[in-house]
Amino acid sequence: MGGHDSSAAKWYLAFCEAIRDPALAPQLRSAADGAQLRPWTELLTAAVVRACGTVGWTCAAKGSGPSPLPVRRAEYLGIDVLAFGPGAGWHLPMAAFELENSSRDYLVGYALWKACSVRAQLACLFCYRRNPEQIAALVRDLQRVLGDIGPESEVRITVGTRASAGTFPDDYFRPFSWNQGARQLVALPAAVGTRL
Repeated sequence: MGGHDSSAAKWYLAFCEAIRDPALAPQLRSAADGAQLRPWTELLTAAVVRACGTVGWTCAAKGSGPSPLPVRRAEYLGIDVLAFGPGAGWHLPMAAFELENSSRDYLVGYALWKACSVRAQLACLFCYRRNPEQIAALVRDLQRVLGDIGPESEVRITVGTRASAGTFPDDYFRPFSWNQGARQLVALPAAVGTRL
């Protein structure tokens, strides 16, 4: 992992703390258990924005508050969440986040392509698969997308799933990191985000 890994790891740690918040965790678990994808996406967006704030980034996202750029928008470039470092005026984002709840792999791949197309240090995708058994096929498809585009950003993918007997949130989120040298997605242990 490159020099951007530190930002990615710090952000993921903040994200894991955000999804553990007692005000958010029960709702997120309920949305996952019931495969209620609209609430799942809205709650995850709130967690992403909160995690970005924890690491000092300001976000552009629906419902996230003041705009970080001179032109006020809830979303820029059609990206669900763009995170910006400190400063005023026109500056490039630190991270791009896409949250895709479609069951169609090609739409999830498109969301990944969108996040990776932004000139940012970190590109993240959140998606959902009802059954953990569906994750391997999705990861293979996403590896093909990343292999084709050769992203310059640090790439993190988190697949949410309904774990039948798992503990929330560790067994509900499957994090992956793109290893550019090996040209493959590498599964990260659940502890990566919580015990750095």
